[in-house]
Amino acid sequence: MISIYWHCLGLTGNDEGFVNGALQELVQHLREDPIRLPANIKALNDEPKVAKEINAILNRLCEQSYTFKDAASHIQEVLLDSLLDRVKSSNLGFFIPSLLVYCHRDSAIARSALREDGAGPWGAECCGFAAVYESGNKFVIWHEALHLLGAHDCYEEDDPYRRKPDCNCNSCTMQYVPTEDTVGKWSLCDKNVKKLKDLAEEARKVRRAKKNS
Repeated sequence: MISIYWHCLGLTGNDEGFVNGALQELVQHLREDPIRLPANIKALNDEPKVAKEINAILNRLCEQSYTFKDAASHIQEVLLDSLLDRVKSSNLGFFIPSLLVYCHRDSAIARSALREDGAGPWGAECCGFAAVYESGNKFVIWHEALHLLGAHDCYEEDDPYRRKPDCNCNSCTMQYVPTEDTVGKWSLCDKNVKKLKDLAEEARKVRRAKKNS
């Protein structure tokens, strides 16, 4: 089971609907050919106990000494410890949990993320924890969610105003600051399609082995 939990902090119900809709659309694209990745999304608040523990971790990002990487490590521990027994009993045999948080640019989460190397002006991801702090752009939500699934950036580390896609797809979602104008409906380069297809195949193999054991 490949699960992306999402969470909105300091935002409105409309924002929650926007994030949920964006991720539902992404999951639909991933389930179609050629990728066929069986990913699921779920609101973190649907798991009250887990949400309470993770909110406590996120609140620690107000501390200067507590880094985005620290939070990522602790969030992953909570997700695995809290949900793994349920996954084992379900006979799925393959579990990759991750968390995407949608927040204000002036939030402690965003400020912490922006201190990390490689953070974008729209969002950041580390070890299964992604933060999106650019509002109203579903493509940056897709970009960070795809990072959670193992996709790589498709731009060179040069002057930000000259960063162009360095893959075989000028409209790739993994480009620098993806927007509707640059991506269109849905687009991903060959190298990232292959990466996600490999993940999908691995998930299917593990699940088949689990059922046959």
